Amino acid sequence: NLVRSVREKPHVTLHATADAAEMMRLRKALLPRIEKATGVRLSPTDFVIWACGRALVACPWINGHLENDTISLYDSAQVGMAVALGRDGLIVPVIRDAHAIGLGAVAAERVRLAEKARAGTLTPADLSGATFTVTN
Repeated sequence: NLVRSVREKPHVTLHATADAAEMMRLRKALLPRIEKATGVRLSPTDFVIWACGRALVACPWINGHLENDTISLYDSAQVGMAVALGRDGLIVPVIRDAHAIGLGAVAAERVRLAEKARAGTLTPADLSGATFTVTN
């Protein structure tokens, strides 16, 4: 659970500002094509998850965890995404192999998992194995 993880594991939180103008231009250009192909509206979060997936594989020392005295690094990116559940808090389903799927697939999976989260139908498999988590 998240509370135990925060209490027991070292965490790194980065707060940064970036110029997203080019990303927003690209989103606007891709929006019709991806929406037609997937039925999902492309969001800025999709770009973040997609980029994180690729960055984590390119920089594997960021994509790992420490357990006891052992550092484990992963060669794939399983990106958790925080989903708000209103008064019920927050839950983190996992987008599998975010390093290997396209932007449209990330968007479709984000929507699918968020809908399952809000419906209360996520499975343990949907919630396990994140190597990195993003939230807005």
